[in-house]
Amino acid sequence: MLSDLEKARYARHFLLPGWDEECQKKLKNTTVFVAGAGGTGSPTITMLALLGVGKIRICDFDVFEESNKNRQFLHSISDERLGMNKAMSAAKTVYSINPNVRVEYFTDKFTEDNIDDIVGDADYIFDCVDKFKYKFILADCAVRKRIPMFFYGIMGYDFFGYIFYPPKTACFNCLFDKEKI
Repeated sequence: MLSDLEKARYARHFLLPGWDEECQKKLKNTTVFVAGAGGTGSPTITMLALLGVGKIRICDFDVFEESNKNRQFLHSISDERLGMNKAMSAAKTVYSINPNVRVEYFTDKFTEDNIDDIVGDADYIFDCVDKFKYKFILADCAVRKRIPMFFYGIMGYDFFGYIFYPPKTACFNCLFDKEKI
């Protein structure tokens, strides 16, 4: 059920053809896992919160640094969050953007051994990490859990993204060879 405040907050969503309160409730009942709260994680997490996703699980072991300010707006451009863990900082921002979104954050590195537990009951995985080692771990988890993985990347001036959802699409490992990267 949507509260009156949520109905007011998402009123513009309801103007979209085919989008109604039932669609918004479905989004409210969705859980997503976002790996990485940096350059690609900032817009991803922000938009998920603005859209009204019900629960966002955020994992990032890194801290916010001066060199991140120009592209990681999720953490504020002021100095107050310098040195703060990015997952914790992201959770703080999500609460200020949309208090209806529940957030769980994880400050440790995910590994092959703990990824299934950290992803938990997520319906989707958003890959916003910058190292292929971790992308392969996320991809394998998505296949095991049979959930879609949204893969983002920035190389130089190029931004790219893919949605992997085997067996409906090719898998991450079909596109990238673990042995060659």
